[in-house]
Amino acid sequence: MVALWRDTAGAALVEFTMILPVLLGLTLGGTQYGLMLFVYNNMQDAARTAVRQLALGRATATQAEAIARSQLVTWPTSWTVTAEDTDVTGTNEVRLVITVPAVEASVFRFVPMPNELRAEVTFPKE
Repeated sequence: MVALWRDTAGAALVEFTMILPVLLGLTLGGTQYGLMLFVYNNMQDAARTAVRQLALGRATATQAEAIARSQLVTWPTSWTVTAEDTDVTGTNEVRLVITVPAVEASVFRFVPMPNELRAEVTFPKE
């Protein structure tokens, strides 16, 4: 019986089985947050480009929304793009807001995340 307790054959397999869920959680969680940051960065870039055109007077609010939509990645698909000009806000600024439900921008649904991703850019009108 004592020889059975000293036998280490298969110990690595048992230890790997215990560590595997932690490694998978870290890998999948890192992948999920990396994809969400990619989507958010794309949203920020599209909003910045479109609101710049709106601020310079090269595009109307509707055209700025179209510019932003054309620069967004094809996934996720449920983008909400809203552009506001001086006529709406009553200030000398223009704003463009892009939102998407975070669930749409996720691959793994078990990772905690916010309700929505939101990119908002405001520029002074020139």
